[in-house]
Amino acid sequence: MGPPALRRGDRKVHQHRQRFAAQARSPLWVWRAWNRSLGSGMIDLHTHSTASDGALTPSGLIDHAKKAGLRALALTDHDTVAGVAEARARAEALGIAFIAGVEIEIEFDPGEFHLLGLGIDVDDGRLLEALSLLAEARTIRNERIVELLKREGIPIDLEAVAEIAGTDRIGRPHLAEALMRGKVVRTKQEAFDRFLGKGKPFYLPKECLPFSRALRLIKEAGGIAVVAHPYSLFVSKTKLA
Repeated sequence: MGPPALRRGDRKVHQHRQRFAAQARSPLWVWRAWNRSLGSGMIDLHTHSTASDGALTPSGLIDHAKKAGLRALALTDHDTVAGVAEARARAEALGIAFIAGVEIEIEFDPGEFHLLGLGIDVDDGRLLEALSLLAEARTIRNERIVELLKREGIPIDLEAVAEIAGTDRIGRPHLAEALMRGKVVRTKQEAFDRFLGKGKPFYLPKECLPFSRALRLIKEAGGIAVVAHPYSLFVSKTKLA
């Protein structure tokens, strides 16, 4: 299992790489390890940027982390590593330890759950291929949602949504923004509550990876797999294990 994708010149971090990879089993252990390695201060190992559904650009996220006094941060965008290079460069410039990560959505009975991959090699070919296929499926899904909305007479245009997204990957928040700009709803939250949220008329399920495959991809990319927000699953520890 490979080390986290951190700045090579940081000797203090390098000394803890093997221990991190061999022993890390939970966010609590990771938090303790990084505190010992980097001194006092908080860290955040689960964040999103505009590369997926976050509010800040990768650089903006690092700037925010610096202002908040964080010592280390992992960027774990949904099903993409597109923001990692920008975030890593900014973190190095500001002296924040950076962990390359991803959050993969997993098939799970009765729905889905999210699996974090921390310390991954973002150039791993197999991981990139899988994420590319998920991105393609998400694009098709968004196009279908727009078509369904238009079919019901709701004014929305895919080109306008793409303009809102800019260089970022189109997601439901961009659809919500388009509905708000078209005065269909007053807020993005209303767009989700009425149209786009799970169980609402225009919600379409996302394509997810089987747990075994996602776990294998993370490990083969040198990363450590951690269940994201496990208590939101409302399942027993036995079933989760």
